[in-house]
Amino acid sequence: MAEGAWQDCLNRLQDELSLADFSTWIRPLQGEVVGDHLTLFAPNRFVKEWFDQKYAARVLELWREMRGQDAAVSVRIGSA
Repeated sequence: MAEGAWQDCLNRLQDELSLADFSTWIRPLQGEVVGDHLTLFAPNRFVKEWFDQKYAARVLELWREMRGQDAAVSVRIGSA
């Protein structure tokens, strides 16, 4: 169910973003869900920094819509 919430978030982002932006900045992320906390793993610092600047606020907003206002999102470099 938790991974389903992350997939729902991905589906919403795919509808909102251009194919190029989604493929470049969102698709490379790996998600790990523990309770209401979503940890995203970026493949490198460049992707992480771009995501933080452009998409992190929207992902947090979507995640809280799906999981509640106490839900949290963090981003790390590495893999799940």
